[in-house]
Parts: sequence; C-alpha cells; structure tokens
Amino acid sequence: MNLSPFASVKRTLVTGFGDCRYLMWAAIFHTTITLLVFAVGRANLFPGLIDSNGGASFASDSAVYLTDAISLVNNLQQAGITDWASAPFPLHTKLYSLVLAALGPLVGFNILAAEPLNLVCYVATIFLVFKLGTEVSDPRTGRFAAILVAVWPTFLLHTSQILKDPLFISLLLGLIFVVTCCLTRSFSRTRGLWTALLSGALAMLLWFIKQDLWVLILIVVLLGAGFLCLRFIQAKQIASGNLIVGIALLVIALGVPVLGRRLITPYRNPNPHPVLPNSGTRTNQITDIAAEPETHPRVKPPSKSSPPLTRLRERLVWTRYLFVSYPGTSSNIDADVVLESWGDIFRYLPRAAEIGLLAPFPNMWLTSGAQVGRSGRALSGLEMLTMYFAMVLALWGLWKRRDQLAIWFLITIAMFSVLLLGLVVANIGALYRMRYPFWILLIIVGVGGALRLQTIESVRAKDVRSVR
Repeated sequence: MNLSPFASVKRTLVTGFGDCRYLMWAAIFHTTITLLVFAVGRANLFPGLIDSNGGASFASDSAVYLTDAISLVNNLQQAGITDWASAPFPLHTKLYSLVLAALGPLVGFNILAAEPLNLVCYVATIFLVFKLGTEVSDPRTGRFAAILVAVWPTFLLHTSQILKDPLFISLLLGLIFVVTCCLTRSFSRTRGLWTALLSGALAMLLWFIKQDLWVLILIVVLLGAGFLCLRFIQAKQIASGNLIVGIALLVIALGVPVLGRRLITPYRNPNPHPVLPNSGTRTNQITDIAAEPETHPRVKPPSKSSPPLTRLRERLVWTRYLFVSYPGTSSNIDADVVLESWGDIFRYLPRAAEIGLLAPFPNMWLTSGAQVGRSGRALSGLEMLTMYFAMVLALWGLWKRRDQLAIWFLITIAMFSVLLLGLVVANIGALYRMRYPFWILLIIVGVGGALRLQTIESVRAKDVRSVR
C-alpha cells in the first residue's frame, strides 16, 4: 500500500475531472484570454486601460513587478544563480523572472512571457475548486463551481497579469483543501504526518508571498485546528493522523512567522506603494486624513515600544491608511474613519462586514472609475449582483448541510476574512481583488445550495406528474 499523499493524484485527475479534458480546455481558454489582452494592448485600442506589454491599469503593481522581474533576469544572466537567489525580491517576482528569462527573448518581456506561471496557478485554482466542491458536496457541485470560477471575467483578467495574486490564491485554496480533508476523512499516522508537512510547506510559501496578509492565513490555520477539535468531540473519538495535523496547525500558527522572518527578511523588498510619507506627491483624490500622515496625530506607523494590543491597533490604522493613500483612485469608502480605540473598532465591525460582503454598492456600478472607467465599474457591478445571489444560495446550502463541519469551515473562513478586509481595506479596488479566494468558497457552497434546490424542485415536479 502506498501511503504517500500523492499516490492517488493520477487516479483523481483521470476519474475525477473527466480525464483532464476540463483542465485542458481551461488552459486553452486562459491562454486565449491572455493573448487577447496582449493583442489589445499592442493594438493600442484602450491606451488608458491596457499598455503595450498587456499590463492593465486596474493592476498597476503589475508594471512594478514586471520591472523587478526584468531586473532579476539581468541579475541572473550577469551574476549567476547565487546573486539571483539572494536578491531582496519577493518569491513570486523571482518565479516570474525565471519564466521571463526563458521566454522573454522569444516573445518579449510582457504578459505572454509570464503566462506559463499564470497558467499553472489558474489551472491549479480551477482544479482545487473542483476538489473542494467534491469534498464538501459531490463531483457535480465541484464541476459547476469550477466552471463558474473559470469564466469569472475580472478573475480571468487579473490572472493574466504579473501579480502575486494568482500564486497566492492557488496556494491558499490548497491549504484550505488540505484542512478540509482533515474534517471529512480519517487519516492514519503516516498519512497525517504527510498532510501536516504539506500544510506547513503551503503556509510557509503563503507567508513568503504575502507576509502582510499572514493574518488571513492564520484564520485558516486556527479555524482548522478549532474545527478539528469539534470533529473529535462530535465523533467521540480521535483519529491519530488527524490529531497530528491539528497539532501541526497550531505549530504552524506560532512557528511560521518566526521561521519566515529569519529566512526571508534579508531577501525581501517591501510591497510597492506609490505614496509613502516624504515620498512623491499626492493627488487631490486623497482625503485630508491621508494628506500628511507624518504630522497627523491619529495616523502613525506602529511603534515597537507600544504594548502588544496597542501595536496591533496601530498596525490596523496604518494598514488602513496605506490603502486609502493610493493615488489616482476614486473608490475609497469611509476614508475619513480612524479607529482610535478598540471601542471604535468594535463599533465599526457591522459597517466593515457590510463593506467586505457587499461593496462596491449599487450606487457605484454605473459611475466611472479612475482606473477602470465606466465599463469596468459596470462589469464589477454585474459580478457583485451575481455574488449577491451566490451569498443567498450559500446560506441555503449551509442550512441544508448544517450538520457538516466542512461546510461551516468554508463559510466561517469566508466570513471572518471579508470582515477583516472590510475593516482594513478602505480602497474598493484593492478589496475587490483580495476577496477572490473567499468569494470562491462562497461560490462553492452556493452552487451546492443551488443544485440541492434544483433537486428538490425536480422531485416536486415528478411527484406532481405522478399524481396527475
């Protein structure tokens, strides 16, 4: 018997997802979209929206990462692999530099050269959506959810860019899937050990990619450990392999940040931000609170000398300011709100939940965005309307499967994460993009609810016909 967690991968791919045909079509679809985006940029059809390299205005940091990746390519070619590895750039930038080094001389340094990495992340995301849907419901749910995510317009466009998001989303869904399996299956000690090691590796990679969003990863890890305890209580027995994973999750929560800082701090530049104190000029779209953070008494960088709780609140306020202070944006919400105390934070939570779940609101759908124009706002409005229905269906799916811990796990992750994002991310453009992995969880549960509702209606129709 092969106890490796990868032993069933071939069987899963062949029998679980239609002999890989769906994944193949997804890959072709994504490559076609990337080619179209690049062609539009080269043809200069929408010069304010897409540049000649295929970079989109709604993903302005893509140009920064492209520049960094090209710099790393030069570093790799001139100084060798050692200097390239020790260069102070994030992991995703280094990965992009490898594919740019391979394809850049052939197609140029643009989104086409970055497509191999983006394609792997996109296909991995679609596959993990299918697997999550299958794990918590059935293959039909997984297949429909995967198709919906695969054709999600703004998600498609973002995954064509040179961003950390495609890699982050696929790895985060991988971690969520691994923990979900611990809630639905019983592991042997060997399988539990392999799963624990895989969880730790995924968490470490996520920390490397988005250290600033470690709290979201921490939510997954701690909720996973908590739901495992509930499973043990519910089943009135403890599977040894699952217990190993639960202990590993707690170790990950405490150990990854400590280990990560020792490994990565000397080799990582901070995330690009166009406006920081004493650098650059601000546009008139920045609100008064963001105008002079270095002199504003309520907006200060977190102090290392502050008590832990005070430092945590200062970090929340400072992070919120950084999102508010992005230039050239017209999508800030509650930009003048400063959370001066923990009381302010708790009183703001209902509003944060409203923003995290429902923004952009309908009054923004038909206005013109500074970076995406009127068409971009209309597209986001259409997607939000779809998500409103998905949320209702997710509640229905949760109610019909309320006895399944795995469903509660996915919903709880999504709710906690969007609440935290609504609390900190006042810029709707940034919030929209950062919610993708958590919206995907709602889509999975919502599709399950929709299919269950369809089944009920089909049974009723059949009963009516039989009576007639």
